[in-house]
Amino acid sequence: MESFAIYLIKVNVALIVLYAFYKLSFSKDTFFRLRRIMLLLICVTSLIYPLIDFSGWTDEYAIGETFTTVYNKLLPEVLVTTALPVATTEVEVTTWQTGIWVWIIYGLGIGMLLLRNLLEVSKIHRSLACSRRYSLKGVPVYQLEDVGEPCSFFHWIFINPMQYSDKEIDEILTHECTHVSQWHSIDVILSEMMCMACWFNPFVWLLKREVRHNLEYLADNTVIQSGYDSKSYQYHLLGLAHHQSVTTLYNSFNVLHLKNRIMMMNKKRSPGIVRTKYLIFIPLVGI
Repeated sequence: MESFAIYLIKVNVALIVLYAFYKLSFSKDTFFRLRRIMLLLICVTSLIYPLIDFSGWTDEYAIGETFTTVYNKLLPEVLVTTALPVATTEVEVTTWQTGIWVWIIYGLGIGMLLLRNLLEVSKIHRSLACSRRYSLKGVPVYQLEDVGEPCSFFHWIFINPMQYSDKEIDEILTHECTHVSQWHSIDVILSEMMCMACWFNPFVWLLKREVRHNLEYLADNTVIQSGYDSKSYQYHLLGLAHHQSVTTLYNSFNVLHLKNRIMMMNKKRSPGIVRTKYLIFIPLVGI
């Protein structure tokens, strides 16, 4: 348990540092594919780096000597004495009991999030079982009456074509096919797993939100680059603003924070030279 606690602390420290670096450096540009790679690297790096043994990469003696010098220079010598005997057994028992309660609370948090995700997977399964599969303009989709908005999960696209005009259906299919062809559901699943493992860390929830928003930016950008009018597409999104997502595992055509999506669509494209700043991630991970 102690080794896992240390691993968990290292993972969360890395998440905080790397997310802060991402937010300060990359969250304003329009290189959505590079941003997707960066967000995935943040998750993977945070999980893997604590498992790597770096002791063989450095001069242990030199590092130990440096720490000793700093310790002797900065910290005064303090003599600690005790007037009364310390009840070490009681302290150990109290510490053990506290540790047990911490792990129980941590486990309950994971259990609740796991249950929520399993329920959402069951909703997706029920939607597949109750829907009719057919081809809509050459794209295989599932028609389900109770889906209030278009959405997708892996290669399954759900839409009720009776609710939309012919032009809106073209925009929706372009948007959702982007999610499907680029496997955006993998990013969603990974971010959900990170939230389950580190649910007590507010930065992991911010990271999850950043992942979801960037996936929508990618799909929106594909729609605009496909030749559809950006203004009419934005009005289309605004018309769906009152709908709610069926589950958090879906890649939904309409998500919250439409203001951010519209602002990003109208934003001037970042110059190509800005891509070079993504190389800073490599020395940061090394540090």
